[in-house]
This record gives sequence, C-alpha cells and structure tokens, in this order.
Amino acid sequence: MKKLVFIFTLSCSLNAFPSEWTKVSTDIEQVNYINNNSIKKENRNITFVRLADFSKANKRGRLSALISMKADCEKKNIMYISYETFELNMAEGEKIASRKLPEPKWVYAEPETYKSKLLKHVCYFFK
Repeated sequence: MKKLVFIFTLSCSLNAFPSEWTKVSTDIEQVNYINNNSIKKENRNITFVRLADFSKANKRGRLSALISMKADCEKKNIMYISYETFELNMAEGEKIASRKLPEPKWVYAEPETYKSKLLKHVCYFFK
C-alpha cells in the first residue's frame, strides 16, 4: 500500500505542464528546470521535482528525465529519490525507464555546479 501511495504521489507531482518549469541552470550537457509547484518543506528538508533536458540522447535514447529530489539547505546536500526518463525533451514522448532508488544518499552540492544552483533555488524559495 505504501508503494502505491508513493507511485501515485510521484506521478501527480511529475505530470506538470511545461509552463510550471523554471529554468535553473544551463551547461553544454543539460538544461535543468524545477517545478515550483512541487517544492515542499518537510521538517528541515525540502522536496522538489527537477526536469533535466539533455543535449544528446544516451545509448538508451533518453533526452530528458524527471527526478524527484530532496534538499538539506543547512548542510548543502541533495538526494536523488526517484526518476523517470523520456525519449524526447521536456519529459515528452515514450517513457523509457522509471526507478525509485532503494537507498538514497545525500550528496554535497559543490559550488558552481548545477546541483548548487538547484539547492540555491529551492532553499531561497521559502525565504
């Protein structure tokens, strides 16, 4: 039952209209967006959904991914919770893969990286 609730919640938060996405970072390999409607504060952490648009398809044909994430603003860490990959940009086209990470781990958001830009956006969202 817990798994069904998670999948339902994830699908509701990931199926957002393109106009809800805010561009947060751009580099040679990818453009990262955050759905501001997905940003939620849970105790001292923040959960959010990231859309990554890739400049080139990988070997499985993925051009974009919707990634459910968590942020710890005090420690400047982020965590990948789950993801869905798609054959076209902006999470369009056929879904290629979907996975909930079995043991999510905190990752430090190094300065001047897309991770630090994601963190900055969601952490300042509540200020």
